[in-house]
Amino acid sequence: MEELISRAVAFHGHPGPFLVFGLRMGLLARRVLGFAGHFDVEVHAFTGTEPPISCMADGLQVSTGATLGKGNIRISPAGSGPPRAVFRAGGNAVEIALTPRALEATKGMKGREAAAAAADRVLEMSDDELFHIRDAE
Repeated sequence: MEELISRAVAFHGHPGPFLVFGLRMGLLARRVLGFAGHFDVEVHAFTGTEPPISCMADGLQVSTGATLGKGNIRISPAGSGPPRAVFRAGGNAVEIALTPRALEATKGMKGREAAAAAADRVLEMSDDELFHIRDAE
C-alpha cells in the first residue's frame, strides 16, 4: 500500500483523504469484480471537478489503471448523494459510495498538513467504515 500511495502522491501532487478514498475504492472494486486493471474496466466517478472531492478521481485512476486518456473513466457531478463510483468489468458492475463516517474523517480539513493527517486517518479505517457497496445496473 505504501508504494501505491507514493505513486498516487507523485501523480496527484500531495496526500489527502479523497485521494486515499479513490485508491481504496479502486482496490476494493478490483477485489470484488476480479479485474486486472488498465483496459478491462470502466469507471464512472460521481465526484464533480471541484477539489477536494474531485481528488478521488486521481486515486481511482492510479488504483484501477482507468484513465481519462484511454477514455475508460468519466467524471460526472456528485449530485445529491455521497461521492461514489460505478465500476464495470467482466459483465458485472458495482457501485461503491462513501459512508457518512468516511466523510466525517475529512471535517475541519484546512490546508495540506490537515489533508495529510486526514489521509492517515482514512488509511486506518476499514473498508466497512469507509464504503457502501452494492450491485449496479
